[in-house]
Amino acid sequence: MKTKFIFAISINILTVTSLFAQTKLNLFKGQIIHQHSVSNTTLIQEVNDNSMEIKNNGIVDAEIAITEINTNISTNNSVTHMQIHTEVMGNKQDFDSDKKEDMEGPIGQVLRNIIARHYTTVYTPDGKLIKSDAATIFPSNASDLLGASLDDLPKESFLAIPAKLKLGDNFTSSTEIDKENVTTIAYTVQSVNGDLVTLNFTGSIITKKTKNIQNMEAVVKATTSLSGVVIVDFNSTIIREKKTVSETKGTTEVMGQTIPFTSKSDIVTKNNL
Repeated sequence: MKTKFIFAISINILTVTSLFAQTKLNLFKGQIIHQHSVSNTTLIQEVNDNSMEIKNNGIVDAEIAITEINTNISTNNSVTHMQIHTEVMGNKQDFDSDKKEDMEGPIGQVLRNIIARHYTTVYTPDGKLIKSDAATIFPSNASDLLGASLDDLPKESFLAIPAKLKLGDNFTSSTEIDKENVTTIAYTVQSVNGDLVTLNFTGSIITKKTKNIQNMEAVVKATTSLSGVVIVDFNSTIIREKKTVSETKGTTEVMGQTIPFTSKSDIVTKNNL
């Protein structure tokens, strides 16, 4: 059951997307952003010609502190709270990092190396990741266990948008690490209300990542389609709320075995100062 649990939460990283635009962020040194995300994912794996459904619901609370504003933007980040509810073949598992007994249990033994530990990230003025020290601080499978990329997690709190937007405007952004890791997002302005702009977005992600799953090297290849709505504060460029719906198809290659999977997920993220 432990292996099934790890597979269930490891795939969530593929459904979390950071959104970019071509303008500058308007963050300030000393700001502390409180991020709250709720996710619901259904994953179906095909193992030895048998279909296995895994349902995973999670809550992640994080704190992002803006520590430096100079040529680039530096943040200090930590995951402060996490809840997981997983169902696999009628078996259920629950975890709450606020409960001592859960932190002392098998899941807590793994996640205690993530909860409340601080790490830094550095971004360009338009919000593109330059570097992160998460890989040197956390276990190699930390992002998989969390269900979200620690490198990308702070970017769910802010979004650089064009300074002037009106109803119906649209723009597209794309990031390409290499030909096997490409994200493309298209935005349309749904409404402008005072300091808040609401954007509809659609997009796609092509991903190939090598992961460590229970001390086994696994290669995950996937294609994800996205749609959703994001509300951004014009002045602060902080995301007030983002709703993302995604569908993913892919394979996990581990120990000479190829495991096809599909997943559907919805994520709601809210940020407060």
